Amino acid sequence: MGRHRASKDNAAEVAGGRASVFTPWIVVPALVALVVGLGIGSARAAPQQYLGLRSVDVWNEEDACVAKSIKVFPDHDLASLQNRDRAVDVCLAAKDLPPRAHLVPDP
Repeated sequence: MGRHRASKDNAAEVAGGRASVFTPWIVVPALVALVVGLGIGSARAAPQQYLGLRSVDVWNEEDACVAKSIKVFPDHDLASLQNRDRAVDVCLAAKDLPPRAHLVPDP
């Protein structure tokens, strides 16, 4: 008494009357849809990527303005910090960048 081996007919009966058949005509459209979907996702990510790079450029320009004002006003007393804030404001306005919060409140 050996083990019973399932034949193809028996497998069809076990699967509910249908034999599981691999049909490539179903797979090809699914792959095409996947590739198109990935392409659309990449196209949507491109503007976000550009905005991220633009933000980094803006931060670098802001940092350059701050570094320039620190070189001009290196001291850390109240008058120098206020002058430094004004210099940063002028530099940011010249480059059409948004203003930053001041280190020292204006008197």
